[in-house]
Amino acid sequence: MAPNELYERAEKLTKEFPKLVEIIGMPNKANGYRRLAQATIGGTTTLTVVVF
Repeated sequence: MAPNELYERAEKLTKEFPKLVEIIGMPNKANGYRRLAQATIGGTTTLTVVVF
C-alpha cells in the first residue's frame, strides 16, 4: 500500500473500532519513504564501495 493509503486505512480502523485502535502522533518525524537511496558494491572486505 502507498503511504497515503496506509493513513486512510488507519483512520478507518480508528472510526470502526474506537475501543481497540488509537492513533498516537509521534514527537519526532521520520524520513519514512523519503530516505536516501544507497547501493553497496563489492563484498564485506575492505574493497567495498558504498554509493549514496
